[in-house]
Amino acid sequence: TQSITLNLLIGIIILFLSVILSNYIFRIFDVSQEVYNNSVLYFKIILVGIIPMFISFAFSAILRGAGDTVTPMRITAIANILNIIGNYVLIKGVGPFPELGIAGAAWSTTISRFIALLLYIYKIYIKDSSIKLKPSLFLSKKIVKPLWEISLPGGIEQGLMQLSFVVLGVIVSKLDTISEATFRILIQIESLSFMPAVGMSIAAATLVGQSLGEKNENKAVEIGYLSSFLGILWGIFIGLLFILFPSSAIVVFSKESSILETGIGVMLFMGINQLGLNFVIVMSGALRGAGDTKFVMIVTVLRLWLIFIPLSYLFINRMNLGLAGVWYAEIISFIVFSTQFFFRFKSRKWVKDI
Repeated sequence: TQSITLNLLIGIIILFLSVILSNYIFRIFDVSQEVYNNSVLYFKIILVGIIPMFISFAFSAILRGAGDTVTPMRITAIANILNIIGNYVLIKGVGPFPELGIAGAAWSTTISRFIALLLYIYKIYIKDSSIKLKPSLFLSKKIVKPLWEISLPGGIEQGLMQLSFVVLGVIVSKLDTISEATFRILIQIESLSFMPAVGMSIAAATLVGQSLGEKNENKAVEIGYLSSFLGILWGIFIGLLFILFPSSAIVVFSKESSILETGIGVMLFMGINQLGLNFVIVMSGALRGAGDTKFVMIVTVLRLWLIFIPLSYLFINRMNLGLAGVWYAEIISFIVFSTQFFFRFKSRKWVKDI
C-alpha cells in the first residue's frame, strides 16, 4: 500500500517537472522545427497519463512479488492491443473518430494507461484475490525507510539509463537521416529481442526474493544460476538468428534499400551483443530480487557512463565508424562489466547485506 502511495507522489513530482521543462527538453536534439513541434505536442498529451503509469508500476510489482506474473501480463496485453487499435483509428481518423495525427498516437497511449490502471484497481481492490489491499495514503517510517533504501538505487539506475539513451540519441542524430532512421528500427528490433530475458529477469527477482523470505539461501542461488543460464541460451539463439538472417527482422519495419543496406551491416554486431545483454538482464534481476539494488545500480551506471556513452561518441563522431559504433561500444561495455555481475552473485555477499 505504501509503495503505491510513494509511486503516486513520485508521479506527481515527475509530472510537475515535465510540464515545466516540456518546451526545453527536445531542444537538445538536432531536429527540424516541425519535428520539435510534434515532439512537444506528443509529450504534453502523454503527460496526462503519467500518474496512472506510475501507479500501475506499483500494482504490477506487487502482483509479481506475490508470484502472480500472469495478471500483469494480461493487463499489459489488453492495454497494448487497445493502444494499437487506438493508434489506427485516431491517427488516421477511422469512422466517427477524428484524424488527429501524432496527437492521436499520444491520446491512444494515454487512454490505454488509464484502462490498465482501472484493471489493476479492479484486481487488487475489488476482485476476491490473494492480494486485496485497502486504499490508504498513510506512510509509516518503519516500512517506507527500507522500501525507499531498496528502491532508490533502482530508480537512480533506471533514470541514468534512460538519460544515457537520450544522450545516445543526440550522438546518433549527428549522423545522416538514413542512419538515424535505421538506428530507431534496430533499437526496436533489439528491444523486442530481449523481452524473453526481461521475463526471466522478473521471474528470477520474484523467486529469489521468495526463497530468501523462506530463509532458503541455496534455493535462491540455484534459481539465479538457472535463470542466467537460460538467459545465455536465449542470447545465443536470437544472436544466431540476427547473424544468419540479418534482413528478416528489418524488412518488417522497412523495405527501403538504403535502410536495409545500413541495417544489415550492423545486425552482425547486434547478434554478438545478445549474449552479454541477455545475461546481464537476467542476472541483474536475480540480484534485485535479493535486494542488492545498490550494486546493480553502481555497475550499470559505470558501464553506461564510463564505457558505453564515451565509446559511442568516440566511434561515431571521432572515428567515423557509423551506426555500428553504437554496438561496438555496447559489446565492449558488456565484456568489461558482465563478469562483475557473475562474481557478485557467486560471492553471495548479497545474502549478508540484506
